[in-house]
Amino acid sequence: MHLAASFPPLVAGLLLIGAARSGSHILPVRQRMLDMAANTRQNGVEWAAELASKSNFPPVDKRLVDDRFRKEIYAAVARSNAEAYAWTCEMIVDESHKDPEYVNINCPTVLVAGDLDIISPVERSTELSKLIGSETCWVEAVKSGHQPILEDQVGVVGAMGRLFKFISID
Repeated sequence: MHLAASFPPLVAGLLLIGAARSGSHILPVRQRMLDMAANTRQNGVEWAAELASKSNFPPVDKRLVDDRFRKEIYAAVARSNAEAYAWTCEMIVDESHKDPEYVNINCPTVLVAGDLDIISPVERSTELSKLIGSETCWVEAVKSGHQPILEDQVGVVGAMGRLFKFISID
């Protein structure tokens, strides 16, 4: 988004999955991410993997999720270096992490959000879409939590196809 806002002619289109604004200025978000960093350091990366395997997907009473997806997310996070994971959590909410000038983004843009995503809910994408300067910017809700590419590949590919209809490369 920073590239698209800073150098609009270089970007033909954006497909943003689970997009959100910077959390550096939102105190509860900042504290949650700093706590995640501290807990990962204290309890190990397996702690973070367990959290991700639960929070990245809809609650079991809302939608059945293929257990292979949960295991894949657990394994991906568990293979991470604990300190690097903690640094990433801190970087996401670092005070230097600022929003781009959204109004300068003028390329076709689709924001894909999981209908049951508690990390980057559809409402966040809707708010973000109102800030983006493109006349062709829209939100597509797919059937997923925070892992649309795993949970609703058809929905994500469909959103991508609709985006391609708006992109022209000279």
